[in-house]
Amino acid sequence: MKSHRGGECYVNSRAGQGEMCQAIDSLRTDIDRVEFWADALDRLSQPIPEYAATDRLSQHLLPSQRRIEDRH
Repeated sequence: MKSHRGGECYVNSRAGQGEMCQAIDSLRTDIDRVEFWADALDRLSQPIPEYAATDRLSQHLLPSQRRIEDRH
């Protein structure tokens, strides 16, 4: 069987330690997932920064795309 000490699993002869290791590993995975989504939601809740729109995008369009843009 395994036991957790200082974040690592060690072999141990106590009954039930294997289930404890699996539960701790599962908990760590769940905590990582919760932290990821909490951080993602925090970033998505921030307002979009102000910026000045320019027509610089047209410099990077292909010639065929420029003709389509000119028609509109």
